[in-house]
Amino acid sequence: TNPAIAFLLPLVAVGATILSAPQAWALAALAVLEYSLLWRFHHPVQLADANMAMTWHLAGMWLGFSFSALTVVWFVVRLNAALLRREQALAASDAARARDAYVVGVGKLAAGAAHRLGTPLGTLRILSDELARRTDLGDDAREDIELMRTQVDHCRDILNGLAREAGQQRAEGGGAVSATDWIDGVLTRWRGLRPHASAALSVPVPLNAARIVADASLGEALHNLIDNAANANAKAGQARAPVGVRAQVSGGDFVVEVSDQGGGIPAAVCAAARTGPLAGSVSGMGLGLFLAHSAVEHHGGTLGFTIGSNGGTIARLSIPLQEKPE
Repeated sequence: TNPAIAFLLPLVAVGATILSAPQAWALAALAVLEYSLLWRFHHPVQLADANMAMTWHLAGMWLGFSFSALTVVWFVVRLNAALLRREQALAASDAARARDAYVVGVGKLAAGAAHRLGTPLGTLRILSDELARRTDLGDDAREDIELMRTQVDHCRDILNGLAREAGQQRAEGGGAVSATDWIDGVLTRWRGLRPHASAALSVPVPLNAARIVADASLGEALHNLIDNAANANAKAGQARAPVGVRAQVSGGDFVVEVSDQGGGIPAAVCAAARTGPLAGSVSGMGLGLFLAHSAVEHHGGTLGFTIGSNGGTIARLSIPLQEKPE
């Protein structure tokens, strides 16, 4: 006759959901035992008025039902929210594994291509040397030949360094480097490969002892962003305009902003680049932006895009600092 006995039922239901099977059965047995003991051990309520007794009994039943309903709804809502977060985490994990598998596949293809490119690059080097020895060429032609030889040497250096850098990454997993030295090195390599383009580095506040954990893939990510900005300038008829590169420390992150004077990049393109190469992209098959996203996320950073005041695109690369500057 105790209406408060209904309070036990939602607690048993919640326990059966979150406890192990033995614990859930034990909880159910305790609830049944308590219910059974109340038959023998209870304190009867002495009410002279039978109508008042029924009123109190109905009020107790209402309170028990309300408590049970609220408890069940609260728990189910929390459980559904937890399941939704778990599903989202699993989906994000599956997407990350798919991206990693794609990157590994691209790496295998790149290794094979690097091996096959050795022969044609060697042939180009021999031909450029023979052309340089000719005496019937003008100064303009000789400058073009020298540029070709320089570019071939850059390509050979890149291919020769692939295996070495890959071995170091497997052994060391990337190390802490000076943020200043890192960005200067990336810009130096980029200028060597794009002598007809330019990039202007801006450092509003000295970086001092700022250090980041970076490997070759992170340098390639920034290289691709600068390359895309230079291509955007050229496409917009601003080939002589320098690519803007701004580096600064913001909070606990090292932030690099790469800006161009092109027509801007659509938001849909940025979102699609996170999952794979952009369909329909001719230059680099859209692979550069996808690999940049993958490398930055691998280092615990973020990569975002906004539209600048001049209508161009600003790529914002943010990497956690390994040590904060003093």
